[in-house]
Amino acid sequence: MLDLAKGATDVVKGGSVEVLRDLHRPGCAAAIWQRRLPPLFSQWLDALPDGRLPGLHVSVPLRDVADLVQGACRAARSGAAAGQALLAQDIARLAAEFARITGPDRLQVRLDVVRGNACS
Repeated sequence: MLDLAKGATDVVKGGSVEVLRDLHRPGCAAAIWQRRLPPLFSQWLDALPDGRLPGLHVSVPLRDVADLVQGACRAARSGAAAGQALLAQDIARLAAEFARITGPDRLQVRLDVVRGNACS
C-alpha cells in the first residue's frame, strides 16, 4: 500500500513505468512517467472527434477494465476496432500499474472529455 510521508518533496521523472516504483521511496512526493504512445495509437486518438470518445464512470474489478473500456468504445462508435483495442489495453495496463502501487483489486474507471480545468 502506498503511504506518502508528510514533508515529501522529491519529484522524479522517467521514460519507463519503473519510475512509478519511486513512489515508495522516502521523500518522494510524485513520480511522473513520461511515456510515448505508439504513433498509430496517437494518430487514431488525434483523429477521433470529441463526440466519438468513449465515456465511462464505473467501479470495476481490475480484470474487467479492458472489456468495459472496449464496450464503451463500441457504444460511442469510436472508429477503428484496432484503435479501440489499443485504448482498452492501454487503460487496462495503467489500471494494473495503479493497483500494483496502491493495492486495490477494484478501481473507479472514469473516461470523460475534458475541455477546461477539471481539477478546480
